[in-house]
Amino acid sequence: MKEILKKVYVKGRKVKKEDGLRTIFIIFIFVFSSEAILYLFEYRNPNYEPYNWGSRNEISYKINECKKLFEENQNKTKILLFGDSVGEMMFNPLQIDLKSKNKTISYNMAFEGVGIRFESFLINLTLKILNPNIIIWQFGHQDFFGLSDINDITLLNTPIGRYHQKNWIETSPVEKNLLDYSRIYRYRIFDIPYHLFQYYQYNRFFENGFRSSIQMMDHFETFKIDVYNKTYIQSVESIFNNTLKFLDKEKVDYFMTSGPIYNTKIIFDKFDHLTQNLPSNKYLDLLENPSFNYTHFSNTYHLNKFGAEIATKQIFNFVEDNFSSFF
Repeated sequence: MKEILKKVYVKGRKVKKEDGLRTIFIIFIFVFSSEAILYLFEYRNPNYEPYNWGSRNEISYKINECKKLFEENQNKTKILLFGDSVGEMMFNPLQIDLKSKNKTISYNMAFEGVGIRFESFLINLTLKILNPNIIIWQFGHQDFFGLSDINDITLLNTPIGRYHQKNWIETSPVEKNLLDYSRIYRYRIFDIPYHLFQYYQYNRFFENGFRSSIQMMDHFETFKIDVYNKTYIQSVESIFNNTLKFLDKEKVDYFMTSGPIYNTKIIFDKFDHLTQNLPSNKYLDLLENPSFNYTHFSNTYHLNKFGAEIATKQIFNFVEDNFSSFF
């Protein structure tokens, strides 16, 4: 009896061992196949942006859509706007292209809730991918303060953010190797079904990256906000200046613009210092522009569809006056 039990025990251990080896083999095949498929996808789409910016997959959506549009319109002047939500709701690319009689293909690469740190990163990242002829950078006093910077640091600390920054942000050797060599880690393949679902929702919200609103501000809701010289992010000025030096080095035509704000007076020396040092053909000031009234705003800081028409017209006139060689 003991011999029989011993044989059953040994056989059971052997079966479990074989099952364990089989499981390991299946996992290995799955991992290897996934890495191979993602490698081939990357090889065929070298500038493709993965769907793994966490809750901000509109980043990858906009980069990929813009890349496709620019590739389909190689012979047109490519105009690209960067900025935060002010720019996202201010610049209508379709209106620019219509006014240029389709000599341009324009895209709004601005994002809600970001600041200068992420905007600078995005300009560096997309310049060679998208190869624009003219860059418009919407910039405001809000870039100096903490909330946008916290959002930027969170975004840039995602795996794909760290991967793109390779030499900019320190990362552990293990994670660096995973980001460099493991596409499963970089692309977060197990999250792809959720990200794909979320990603393809964005085609309902954007028109060439532009997010419009028909909401009109209640004209009784008027108030003044003074932004004084309070605590600000010390690195803003260096990021600003280094980004412009980068654009000059890359010989890209660009200019800065600031969006209008309803019934608000901005008192902020640091912002004034940066904008006043820009040449007249490098800065379009819409901050306190008299062309806008309460009917053009959806809230204090954001234009509605009607305000965006006015802002876009002024941007187009500035482009036409200062970059006529492209038309």
